[in-house]
Amino acid sequence: MKTLVKNGTIVTSTNEFAADILIEDEKISMIASHIDVEADTVIDAAGKYVLPGGVDNHSHFEALNTDGVTTNAGYDTTWVALKGGTTTIVDFCTNEPGMDMMESLEYRLNVRSKGKLAPDMAIHAVCTDFRGEETLDEIPKLVEAGVPTMKLFLAYKPTPLYMDDYKYLRFLERASQVGMTMMVHAENPDVLDYERNKMAEAGCLDPKYHYMTRPPYGEAEAVARSIKFADAMDCPLCIVHVSCIEAAEVIQEARAKGW
Repeated sequence: MKTLVKNGTIVTSTNEFAADILIEDEKISMIASHIDVEADTVIDAAGKYVLPGGVDNHSHFEALNTDGVTTNAGYDTTWVALKGGTTTIVDFCTNEPGMDMMESLEYRLNVRSKGKLAPDMAIHAVCTDFRGEETLDEIPKLVEAGVPTMKLFLAYKPTPLYMDDYKYLRFLERASQVGMTMMVHAENPDVLDYERNKMAEAGCLDPKYHYMTRPPYGEAEAVARSIKFADAMDCPLCIVHVSCIEAAEVIQEARAKGW
């Protein structure tokens, strides 16, 4: 099966240029200024940009499941990603009720998303049911299964998402042994409780006050703690959705030190 894209302007990470693209069996086999071959499909891209599909490496289709149906996680809406040029999503897989992380991964891939996905999908693991060593022993199994990343939450106490420092250190230690990258939602939960209670007592309950209950000092502290712990455990770390200058400066300082 051959597809020939002609007359387009190719955009890469470094430049743009006019060229044709030949695709054979779903793989790009040639890029040249002029390609003259027989093809099953010819697409005239004159006046159009041709660029790689986007990768959304932080998606939460789980949050779109509001109907209580456990065999769906919003994946029937993923066609909108293709409309915007995103051809791969990386979704978060929390523990299904009564399942460990590996069982939840299999359920996500073979039940929840099966037959519903429009783009390609990869998975970040999320632990929402910590069972001590049993859970930690799943980390190398996840990596072997093609899930080299896990997200932990330092916020949202006392929900199942919350990880205290002791659990966080144990995850970092085990992840470092198999090369897993730990992703962290970094906010100090006690700061959030303090600020939320203060707003509630003042009667400030409208949505516009939400951001005021998440001050920069609470995020910056959690980011600094996350980095120091990951450095101590020699574990690769990704701080997700940084939202303030103060937290970004902490990350910048850590990088300058070689962390």
